[in-house]
Amino acid sequence: MGLLFVPFIVIMLFFAPRGQNALPAIFGGAFALFAPVIYGVMGFLLGMISAAIYNLAARFVGGIEVELE
Repeated sequence: MGLLFVPFIVIMLFFAPRGQNALPAIFGGAFALFAPVIYGVMGFLLGMISAAIYNLAARFVGGIEVELE
């Protein structure tokens, strides 16, 4: 997801009005660089939490059974 947003953020930063303060452009550029990393880390952590919750529930309920012929 982060890689999809980066080009749009860079385009918006390119066309953003520039005044005396360059701080918003710096923060926008930093966000464009770190967004894919943040999305990846958060996706990994939430995937681990989801798997732990599923495994805990499957221990009590029995899980999902798939039959193939």
